[in-house]
Amino acid sequence: MSYDNTAPAVWRRLSSVSELSAVSEKWHFLNQLCGGVLFCSPQWQLHWVSCFWQADWQLETWICTSGDNLVAVLPCYTQPAGSNKKRLMFPLGQGEAEECEVASEFVDLLIAPGWLQLLPELARLLRATGRVRLKWRAVNTGANILKLVNAMGYPVIQASGYRYLYRTDYDLHLTSQLNRKWQKISRYENQQRAQFCWLNNQQASDIWPELKRLHQQRWSRRGKPGAFIADVFNQFHQTFIMQQPDAFAMAVLKIDGDFAAIHYYLKSNDYLHFYQAGWAEKFSALSPSAMLHLWAARQMNNLAYDFMLGAVRSYKQDLCNQKQLCYQLDVYADVVSYALAILRKLKRQAGRLKWLS
Repeated sequence: MSYDNTAPAVWRRLSSVSELSAVSEKWHFLNQLCGGVLFCSPQWQLHWVSCFWQADWQLETWICTSGDNLVAVLPCYTQPAGSNKKRLMFPLGQGEAEECEVASEFVDLLIAPGWLQLLPELARLLRATGRVRLKWRAVNTGANILKLVNAMGYPVIQASGYRYLYRTDYDLHLTSQLNRKWQKISRYENQQRAQFCWLNNQQASDIWPELKRLHQQRWSRRGKPGAFIADVFNQFHQTFIMQQPDAFAMAVLKIDGDFAAIHYYLKSNDYLHFYQAGWAEKFSALSPSAMLHLWAARQMNNLAYDFMLGAVRSYKQDLCNQKQLCYQLDVYADVVSYALAILRKLKRQAGRLKWLS
């Protein structure tokens, strides 16, 4: 389905959350039309706003309507950036403090099919807003936001890793080590020593403290805080599970009656996104989290199993059969800021080359 593009297109900047909430139904419809990615949805982004919003942030979301139809949404806001009156613009879902980061990935500018001609006008409107620097992470190859920033003037686009995927219609060739562990866990399963299963909503809510404990335990041994350290992070996800029960999943692997691994997932129309995990160190010889990945991924029929963004060298590459290059964006308001950023980048590269030599 696509929109009739005979009515004129009208851009409008939304500056309040109430204005944004008022278009949530049409925003949801547009997101479904564009693929139904959870992280681009009003359900995810408005929930993020309700948990993380700060008093000195300013909503700056641009929407375009044609007649009664919403045909484009650029879901952004700005944060102050020091004393020089510049502001940093982020997509909704990114820019919260690192210690409580929910890491929204693959957020994009939504444009209805057949309406890409809107990009030059949106680029002009953004340039006219003044001294704003746009920062965007975890951008998929082919994303609309890439097309927009290339029309804006001063973008720095850098590769930031890969999106790792497993699809059941492609072969997966395991390493010999992983294959041996899979054969062993399969024997355990036949002997009823190992059990894989999906959890229902109530079970997922009940097991959240155990997921948190296993995750934090492993990271604390490394001297790092772990993802679950912030109360607001836990609040965000636990509330989201209650409000959007069809948008998440949880799976477990038990060995000899004990939790060996727990995975927390989020769902889009075409993807099951692996989001967080906890696993017990005493089963580390079996790589229980990797085994749970293999079990869950092989049950995907119409969904791609999405490991999300990972480094160029990642354990995820041994468990996937597709990967897509991802990017991070810095878009500068003027040529001076852009030139200084390029110089800083060249100095860092020169420093690395000097260190390697």
